[in-house]
Amino acid sequence: MTKNFLLILFLSLLLGCNSGNNNKDRNSEEVTIVSVEELDHNASAFVDKHLQVNGLVTHVCKHGGQKMFITDESQNVNLLVRVSQSIPEFDITLEGSTVEITGKMIATVTENEEESHEEDCEAESKMKAAEESKGISTNITYHIEAASFREITDN
Repeated sequence: MTKNFLLILFLSLLLGCNSGNNNKDRNSEEVTIVSVEELDHNASAFVDKHLQVNGLVTHVCKHGGQKMFITDESQNVNLLVRVSQSIPEFDITLEGSTVEITGKMIATVTENEEESHEEDCEAESKMKAAEESKGISTNITYHIEAASFREITDN
């Protein structure tokens, strides 16, 4: 009886250790550190990659906190950041703060304007209008789906 107990204990420890190593391998995807400006100039090169980017929060959508916009030091470039399953919402108090976002770059293709089912907030509409005024007209939009974020303090 004691031998069976020891054998079961040994096997459960062995299986527990192996499954932990497999999870570590799956979660250790390489994260690329980029700037908001790099993403603005070449977003398509970063699609489906795990990224880390720092930026100043210029706007958090007040309708549920599902979207946040960050900018670089020049404040000429905006980047849309959306929540993911791991983040229920962004807090409105983040506006004016510098944040570090870790997430995945997503490209969304729409055939036409009617296909977009969700309503743009004012900040997103302004960002699209600014792109159109620069002659940038595309049916592909880019955003980061945030897996995690943290506020950067000057301590």
